[in-house]
Amino acid sequence: MIRDPRYKNLKNLISSGHIKLFREVFDLDVIPKSVVARDLGINNVRFSKLMVNVHKFAFEDMFRLAAILDVEEKVITDLVVQQYILDKKNRKKKLK
Repeated sequence: MIRDPRYKNLKNLISSGHIKLFREVFDLDVIPKSVVARDLGINNVRFSKLMVNVHKFAFEDMFRLAAILDVEEKVITDLVVQQYILDKKNRKKKLK
């Protein structure tokens, strides 16, 4: 499989700390969600739902993404966890 060269840019943004939340990966328009979903072997619609509900991400999917980006698994899981914490805080604010 030929690796999309945009993954290297994404890896550099994550490694440098410019990306701190999982959704920021796609907010910066470095690489489209559809490309990542395809490379992960996930349906694009399901991947979009996972973006909104990161708590439903399977470790297997996160680990595959880490392999694609050539970063440690903990880096991706940390991005997802940070996104989950932010989403949880935002849900609580909406309920108040």
